[in-house]
Amino acid sequence: MSDDVAITAGSGTSIATDDCTSGHVQVVKLAYSADGTRTHVPADADGVLVNLGTNNDVTVTTLPALVAGSANIGDVDVLTLPALVAGSANIGDVDVLTVPEHAGAAASTINSTSSDGGTALTNGAQAIKASAGKLLGYYIFNPNTVHCFVQVYNTASGSVTVGTTNPLFMITVPALSAANLWMQPGGITFGTAISWAAVMTTAGGNTAPTTALDAVAWYV
Repeated sequence: MSDDVAITAGSGTSIATDDCTSGHVQVVKLAYSADGTRTHVPADADGVLVNLGTNNDVTVTTLPALVAGSANIGDVDVLTLPALVAGSANIGDVDVLTVPEHAGAAASTINSTSSDGGTALTNGAQAIKASAGKLLGYYIFNPNTVHCFVQVYNTASGSVTVGTTNPLFMITVPALSAANLWMQPGGITFGTAISWAAVMTTAGGNTAPTTALDAVAWYV
């Protein structure tokens, strides 16, 4: 059969049209196939891709549906952003951090010195704080000609046996020298109490210094 169909108005062959008042527009269906056959593009197709080849021949391809959340359109990635974790997420160069509990807090003071009528620090344990707290800093002067050792205890002073009770940490103060440290914000946490004592000769002993040490501590 040859291509094309001759149409004579009113002679028995109807062509689908759309009446547009001023005239009829012919209705045309898309089809793709080899010469002499026809295959219609499915009515429920998601889309049609038309490529013009070197001879302007038309290739019709049905596009697959896009998968939500993972499909690429050109160079645009459609992705789900992870939620930011409170307290640890970085936005640009801004760190969201927790401020230490006692940052900027007013500190209490204990003076273990002879100059203010107090008791200078020797081998009898003195209370800095009778309950749990934080040591924020200290200043200690050793007037002796030998090293002395300051023991700092996480134990109430009345329960400390100097030379037997283990300290939380020890500070060695050289002869005729001073030791000082400021640790705010933060400090060192003591879960029971804060107390201290000073000895000489050996770090773990209980020999009293020849001259008691002048010491100041700050705590909360």
